[in-house]
Amino acid sequence: GRGFSGSHDPLFARRGVWRGKPEPGLPVWYGHRQGQRRKNLIPVQVRVMYVKSLKLENFRNYDNLSVEFHPGVNILIGDNAQGKTNLIEAIYMMSFAKSFRTRKDRETINFNRDYARIDAVIAADDEDQPFSMLIKPDSKYISYDGVKVSKMTELLEKVYVVIFSPED
Repeated sequence: GRGFSGSHDPLFARRGVWRGKPEPGLPVWYGHRQGQRRKNLIPVQVRVMYVKSLKLENFRNYDNLSVEFHPGVNILIGDNAQGKTNLIEAIYMMSFAKSFRTRKDRETINFNRDYARIDAVIAADDEDQPFSMLIKPDSKYISYDGVKVSKMTELLEKVYVVIFSPED
């Protein structure tokens, strides 16, 4: 069955272990533990999204890279110093507009280049939404779904990213 294990109602969790895939637009309830009343629950909207494709230009060690992703699990395999973390960094930057590896945007620009570019297609709620970021040494331009992003906090509402790194 769908829903949380140990629950008769799929929208409420007793042990907090989700089985199955949440459906877009359905509220999922967090905060309910065995013995607690349901009035303490916090509704959270489920949004199914993934990076469908990614193009990097002059980003770190990539002159030009084009990648298509699977909607499920994707595994990056390669030797050391081949750019696996750089790819993850580009995806991270789509949500936070900054790197998790450096404070200086110019360090993400390939040597002897004037800019770096991240273009992606994000599949969110069964719609393809284009993302674009142009990074220059002293400025950054970001657009999502054809609209310029003026506040970096707007990205947090549009692209959801969680990263676990050895530095954590």
